[in-house]
Amino acid sequence: MKKIVAVIAATALLLTSGTSGVFAAAKVSSINQKGDEIRSSEKIYKPTTKKYDEYIQADTLVIKHSGSLSKKTLTKYKGKVMKAGGNLGYSVVKFKTASAAKQAYTELSKSNSVTSISPSVKYKTSSVKTDPKISQQYYNKLLNLPAAQKKAGKNKVLVAVIDTGIDKNHPELKNKIVSSYNVHNPVNASLPEDHGTHVAGIIAAEKNNGIGGYGINPNASVLSIDVFNREWGAYDYNIAEGVLYAIKKKAKVINLSLGGPFSSPVLEAAIKKAKAAGIVIVAAAGNEGSDMKGYPAAYEGVISVGAVNKSKTLTSWSSYGVSTDLVAPGDNVYAPIYDYEKKSTFASFSGTSMAAPMVTGTVSLLLSKYPKLKPEQVEYILKKTATDLSTKGYDKKYGYGLINPSSALSFDIKKIPSLTTAVWNKDTIMKSAKTVGSSYTVKKTFMKPLEQHWIKHTVKKGETYQINLMGSKVFDSQLLVNMYGKDKSSTKKIDDVTEGKTEGYYFKAPYDGTLTVGVKDISGNYDVAGSKLSEYELVFKKVTVSKDESGKENPIIIPKLSYDTTGKKMHLVGENGDDDYFQFTTGEKEENIKLSVNGTPGADVSMFVYALTDIRDEEELEEKEEITEGEGMSKEADGDIEDGNSEEEPTHVNILEQEINSGTIGESEQDVFTAEPKTTYTIKISNKYEGYSESFFDFFILSEGFESSATKITGAIRQNGDPYIFKASLVKMPADEDGIHSIYDRDEEYDEEEEYVGDDEEYWEEEGDDEVIEMLNEMAIPYKLTSEKSGYLQSRYDEDWYKVNVTSAGIHAFDLGTAKHSYSIYQVVESEGEDGNEIRLLEAVADNYDPFTGKKLNTFYASLEAGKTYYMKIEMDWMSDSYSTDKYFFESRLVGKPADKYENNDSMKNVKTLPGTTVKGDYAKLSDTDLFRYTAKASGNYALTVDNNKPSTPGLPALVKGDVYSYIAVMEDKNNNKNVDDADLDTIKYIDSYYDPAGAYGSHYFQKGKAYFIAIMGDGEYLPFSLTQYTFKLSQVNHKDEDAGTVIKKNKPSKPISFKKSKGKWEKTGRFNAFNTKKNDEDWYKLKVDKAFSGQITLSGGRELDGAFEVYQNGKKIAGSDRYAGNDTEVLNISLKKGTYYIKLKDAQGSASLSPYTIRVQEKK
Repeated sequence: MKKIVAVIAATALLLTSGTSGVFAAAKVSSINQKGDEIRSSEKIYKPTTKKYDEYIQADTLVIKHSGSLSKKTLTKYKGKVMKAGGNLGYSVVKFKTASAAKQAYTELSKSNSVTSISPSVKYKTSSVKTDPKISQQYYNKLLNLPAAQKKAGKNKVLVAVIDTGIDKNHPELKNKIVSSYNVHNPVNASLPEDHGTHVAGIIAAEKNNGIGGYGINPNASVLSIDVFNREWGAYDYNIAEGVLYAIKKKAKVINLSLGGPFSSPVLEAAIKKAKAAGIVIVAAAGNEGSDMKGYPAAYEGVISVGAVNKSKTLTSWSSYGVSTDLVAPGDNVYAPIYDYEKKSTFASFSGTSMAAPMVTGTVSLLLSKYPKLKPEQVEYILKKTATDLSTKGYDKKYGYGLINPSSALSFDIKKIPSLTTAVWNKDTIMKSAKTVGSSYTVKKTFMKPLEQHWIKHTVKKGETYQINLMGSKVFDSQLLVNMYGKDKSSTKKIDDVTEGKTEGYYFKAPYDGTLTVGVKDISGNYDVAGSKLSEYELVFKKVTVSKDESGKENPIIIPKLSYDTTGKKMHLVGENGDDDYFQFTTGEKEENIKLSVNGTPGADVSMFVYALTDIRDEEELEEKEEITEGEGMSKEADGDIEDGNSEEEPTHVNILEQEINSGTIGESEQDVFTAEPKTTYTIKISNKYEGYSESFFDFFILSEGFESSATKITGAIRQNGDPYIFKASLVKMPADEDGIHSIYDRDEEYDEEEEYVGDDEEYWEEEGDDEVIEMLNEMAIPYKLTSEKSGYLQSRYDEDWYKVNVTSAGIHAFDLGTAKHSYSIYQVVESEGEDGNEIRLLEAVADNYDPFTGKKLNTFYASLEAGKTYYMKIEMDWMSDSYSTDKYFFESRLVGKPADKYENNDSMKNVKTLPGTTVKGDYAKLSDTDLFRYTAKASGNYALTVDNNKPSTPGLPALVKGDVYSYIAVMEDKNNNKNVDDADLDTIKYIDSYYDPAGAYGSHYFQKGKAYFIAIMGDGEYLPFSLTQYTFKLSQVNHKDEDAGTVIKKNKPSKPISFKKSKGKWEKTGRFNAFNTKKNDEDWYKLKVDKAFSGQITLSGGRELDGAFEVYQNGKKIAGSDRYAGNDTEVLNISLKKGTYYIKLKDAQGSASLSPYTIRVQEKK
């Protein structure tokens, strides 16, 4: 189960964030809210149902079958066949509900004619959008594209872009699109979208046409295959059909700038078919910012591409790891797009969606020169010629390096080694395999692409073997097990773990025959540097498994808590999994007991702790039942009678106290639990999965899908023929450092006085956290910033608290060594209780978990304010629900100072008078809100702008200087009392950034003499603060019209604006004035040319400007430009003869200028 879940928890594809209001009451939660929420959820390596259900089309099944499907089952569950059979042999059946699909799944999987069945999987585009910031393509120089394009050949290359629809009328692409196909509705044309147009533009945008930039291969032809149809996502079967269409149309390259966390059998089958047809397939690695695999990029034979920025550094959001082959520029990539309002235009996007077409374009350049290259040869050249950005040859971060188009086209194809392109079937495997005995160990290295190594051994029915594959540290090796009998065969692929770990498989021969064992790299990687990076070790041995001596009714008694099964040969085998039971009784005192079991390759071992509980204590039973409902009681433990007789009600039952399963397949498990005195505990060690979920996602993924027994080797999936080692021992701990066991351990009398409302935002309705805060003030251990501390947690429920008094504001780094515990910092906030009285609550401000991945951090950062007291809590790792008896450690260091001199102005009592029309500040405080008060000096419309910039802070991670989405709120102080009243709230107006990290802009009408509150705040998504700085400007926008009174007759103004001319350049600044009821403002300029010249006309301005202009001579329009979107300089190459011209300027959206524009006519130098 863990392998599949690990594979799933991959690509986060489109980054978005929420918004927050400025004058809304602050939402504060009790100190243990975060812990409670996470303890009740799945472990971090098990993705939540809510997060991944959107990727599953739960009411649709994709079924591979040899005969007809059961009409009875389809009718019973109201299934409709959407697609039948086809080239890939998969049928798509849609059911009325997800529940019906789940039931049909169970019934159909029992049919002998059904060989594969899975829910349909959905994929998304792999882009992270940003508004335009640059008007040139930095990657042209970074990749030395001009040199590469000079080396290209004359052969035309057809590139299939399987994506959203492409704007076939775009001036950069109208000569490139040879065909457009809509998979959803083949009789209609595809619907143009920004993503597909951007991807196609990166590959093949026109060159030397005076518009935009140009593509990697401007001579490539593009086959547009729309699989999204303007919907949120694309389904696997539609993408698969798109691949088949690309095969039919004889495309040479396929670009897949899309992906998702799930593998899909129907899409994988289509990918294999395309590869067999000689098509090179390139896909985006994903935007997860982790090493989790994304599909289809992770499929064998697909070139997976990660993203770097213009500094050749991996972006923070790019996926990486063993399935990533190459990297390419993917940050702020400027290319054509389709905009619903602007139509054909340009923008900068970011994402591995943008990096993949860089490689696709390079492939098309290579094939234009060498059209007969096979996909394996193309991949070899790209990897061989890539520019190393880290370790020579290959590393997990950058794969084989940065794509190098010029070097790739200079490569001597005569130096391509003979590649392993054989089809691996029974004949080729038996011929290649080395005959070995019943015990064999070998170390080998992959030295060329797609290489496979095989061994074979003659076996008798019933014989058992353990096969372990210790993979290399950087590559992901796969174990292949094939069994060939007289007239039958069976196969199994084992790929449960990733690089640096050991695959394992317990094999029991189902019949006499020859067992073959193969090893391959899952991505076809190999060692190009000769440093044995791909070296693996294969261990093959015959094993004898001893009889299982323990069971639920006869557990192994642990006489003393210094127990070790070494030498006892305990195994977890059996086709349906295995459970072993151990039992002991504690002494007179509460004790910490450490349990551990070593990892066995191929098996996912869990430990369950049960306590024998007296059910006559009804109150205790109710409490225990609440725990078991949250954590999942095993079926055999429910009502397991340990005392009493058959004629009476049972008096004792085994209640599940703890499940220990934080590791993945093959990894060891260990934890410490706090045992009650005089209690009998049963420890169950199991290789079964006992989780339960009503989610179709969990039902499918955790059961590993369905595979026909005709192609699956018999035997339990989670077995291992090697003995495991279980240990149980007492742990002696030093005295508690602070005397605080848990701050919410309250006595019975107190619990009766105050109601605990676990699901509400206000946890303590009457008193808040006042009592806890007073206790912490008295008992928390004083901590001085920049010093170091260490200690122990005495039990899994223990908490250690430290009190931090801050004398000056600053950004502090907390270094934890190798963190095995949870660290959180809290501040005291004041709020209003239900009775109107002020209460104090503890609010978390920082912790040692990555907000994007959930992984523990060894260093975390906190923004601490001067004059405040903070409390640091250290507790067990609540994310993985594991307790460590190891010493914890932390020390802090000052790493930065806030740059905002107006702090602390985040509350009405500290509101600052706006010191001028320009203010600089930052977002360095938690949920920072900067409040100013302004009295208008004149009535009119005012522009309010916030411009963000990231400071140079070497040595600090991107996490603390991440993007911030700014907001401005304006509210009139109606009664001029410098306080917010209900009447004031009625006047509030928000100016939104619309997820533009560059800042926010808007306008507001101010009345002379009246006072207004202006709030500036930033939303950093999951980030508690950011060192990003801002500049706020306030300025009037009621300006004098530059060409007021002009009359336009036959496109000739009576009072045109004159340019300022200097050395071949005509230039002028101006503004488009506020909206007029008659028409939007237009400015007319007069350009007098004394002699003919060629040059450029440009119109630039603030972020709000979407400029456009038209050029007239003798009353006729001779040129114009409205090609580029907002915040992008409008550019037109033009040749002008001697004469007089008039240029009309306007904002394409009719917007007024919040900052001046610049119109420039420049002679070509």
